[in-house]
Amino acid sequence: MAVEAQPLRRGTRRMRRNSNPLRCGTPDPRRSVATCGSIGRFERELGAYILGWLSFDGPSPADLYGHFGITVERAVQILLELADVTDTTSLAAADLLLLSEIRATSTELRLLGPQPSRTQLR
Repeated sequence: MAVEAQPLRRGTRRMRRNSNPLRCGTPDPRRSVATCGSIGRFERELGAYILGWLSFDGPSPADLYGHFGITVERAVQILLELADVTDTTSLAAADLLLLSEIRATSTELRLLGPQPSRTQLR
């Protein structure tokens, strides 16, 4: 028994092929925080995770990739983009607190990136 394709009913929408998957509100780590002007769930969880591990020299790259699917360099880039957000009028109190902690630790965050090995220093 062959199944025939049903025509679209009136009022249904087709998904466009060229729709932007990186729009605001998506948990995709590639979207830019600065363009959306808001802190999403992904950024909140990432910030809390890294700030929690910061006193222990940060999370290991394997743990960070396992939890969030991104490299340490990309995580630092996302958090530093958050630190550059200037319009804080629409942020919740918890997001403002997270933002102030990220800004206060931005120097330590920059040090989480790849460090040269001892053989490269010679």
